[in-house]
Amino acid sequence: MIDPVARVSVAAPVFETVAPGVLRIDSPLPFRGLKQVNLWLIEDHDGWTMVDCGYGSVEVRAQLEAAWDAALGGRPITRLVVTHFHPDHTGNCAWISQRWNLRPRMTSPEWMAGQLAVRDLFTDDLASSSAFFVRHGLSAEQIDVYNEGFILYSDCVALPESYGALAQDDALRIGGREWRVHVGGGHSPALAGLHCAELGVYIAGDQILPKITPNVSVVHWEPQGDPLALYQQSLQRLRAAIPDDVLVLPSHRAPFRGLHGRIDELEAHHVSRLDFIRALFDDCGSMTGAECMKQLFGFVLDGQQVYFAMGEALAHLNHLLALGELELVEDADAKLRYRKIRRA
Repeated sequence: MIDPVARVSVAAPVFETVAPGVLRIDSPLPFRGLKQVNLWLIEDHDGWTMVDCGYGSVEVRAQLEAAWDAALGGRPITRLVVTHFHPDHTGNCAWISQRWNLRPRMTSPEWMAGQLAVRDLFTDDLASSSAFFVRHGLSAEQIDVYNEGFILYSDCVALPESYGALAQDDALRIGGREWRVHVGGGHSPALAGLHCAELGVYIAGDQILPKITPNVSVVHWEPQGDPLALYQQSLQRLRAAIPDDVLVLPSHRAPFRGLHGRIDELEAHHVSRLDFIRALFDDCGSMTGAECMKQLFGFVLDGQQVYFAMGEALAHLNHLLALGELELVEDADAKLRYRKIRRA
């Protein structure tokens, strides 16, 4: 869960070499629980490919200028790849594109999601999402916390006028090496990771993170969606496509090895969550999304945390709905309740 603070705090640019010709920029975020995002520079023949854009703020843009001055050796950014539409990955997209006179590359679903969110739609339609959460049991007080504390996408992201599409199995030639696109789902619509078999490196975005689990949420535009199934399927495809011994470059925290072991841990985490929720239904028979959220995330939540916690609770409930273990009913107060299906 993330907890917004007033502004981004920026120190001197921090970057390091993580693989031959691959640099990591440690860029700050304005959240107490998620303080940084990794941005990547891949050396090309006459310049550099940059992966992800950082949070959109004057301070972060100043940090990027300083990092470029120190790391690029006088060569330009010639290509920009964006893993997915979330604000810590797209924030400075328009500025970087204009600064280096280029067009960003990302998957079409991520581009469209960003175009909607920057217009206060999709994930950022607060009126619609608030009504959705009320139907799933959030109180008026919780809705007030949500609306007052939610950071709008349009406050921290600017997108350029056009982009270049990426798709599964596209091959980018960077520095004489092939980087192949692997598209994941569940965390965002179609997150693009990059795998270089020659270097043994996989840029994972938020699809695979060390220590923390990527948020998997239901959004109000697809109220009975099953993003958890999409995420589980993505993990299985990654296990089949990418070797265990790659160096994983995640968007948050340090690079690590042991991809398949981390996939095992992420799969086990969600199995454990589902079993915990099944046990709750054995005791109570039915519950709202808000009641489930309280059981999963019992601590006091701010506005951003309410969004992610409700989305994650509903993702697990909808998965059990899709498996035929629950049904969705409306009670006398027009609230939606998930109810265990009793079988003979």
